[in-house]
Amino acid sequence: MKKLKNSSFIIGELMSLTHYKPLRYMIFCKDFLASMMSKQEQELIENIYIYKDVFYIIAKHPAAYQNLNHDSSKKNIKFRINLYAKTYPESNFALIKNIKIYSKNYRVEKKIPLKNEIKTKNKYIELAKPNFINHFANPNLFASFEELRELIKNA
Repeated sequence: MKKLKNSSFIIGELMSLTHYKPLRYMIFCKDFLASMMSKQEQELIENIYIYKDVFYIIAKHPAAYQNLNHDSSKKNIKFRINLYAKTYPESNFALIKNIKIYSKNYRVEKKIPLKNEIKTKNKYIELAKPNFINHFANPNLFASFEELRELIKNA
């Protein structure tokens, strides 16, 4: 008579195969995030993953990065990793030697100029009028004001 296997046993067997190793790491990372991190920390974290012996944390924004990147926060996370590694020895959390925290990159799209957009010399209208009187006796200041008068006339 053939013995029936339950779903958790089948999933455990599949996770032990080398082909499903990344899936196994991802499941352990999600479980670590859900069970070992507080709700406030979970809201700050976009993603976590393990690559080689480094534990990577991607923060949602720069303020979250600053909050998670303190020495006390890192020590606290390392302590939680050690606890999790003792609880689940089949996970690869025992191999973690370093923690790196990054902020999610925000990319601002460049404005593409329209084809029918008229390019002007100045993007503003000059409101000053060049009909002022130059009272300076100093030749340098007098020349500077005359240059200014020419710039206003040409604008």
